[in-house]
Amino acid sequence: MFVDVPTVYLCADMVDFRKSINGLAALVEAELELPVLSGALFVFCNKGRDKLKLLYSIVETAKVNGLIPFDYIIACLNELCQPAPDIDSLLPWNFKK
Repeated sequence: MFVDVPTVYLCADMVDFRKSINGLAALVEAELELPVLSGALFVFCNKGRDKLKLLYSIVETAKVNGLIPFDYIIACLNELCQPAPDIDSLLPWNFKK
């Protein structure tokens, strides 16, 4: 799934896992002072240090899987508007070009 990830950042501080994806992205940009769309993989650990959350740009994930990001995102949005979208088929590594 992750091929040739250029950089992996491990957040040394424990993170409140109630944070949404937007909260983690804000943490990356504000506290780590790194661009969230850099193509890097960001790893966060909870207080008990028994769970991890990963943040990796959907644009970069699409590229790694040989997809054109804009076309991929438009196709996903179109599918998500359907009455019963097939979520698994929308994952970049399952997506049919």
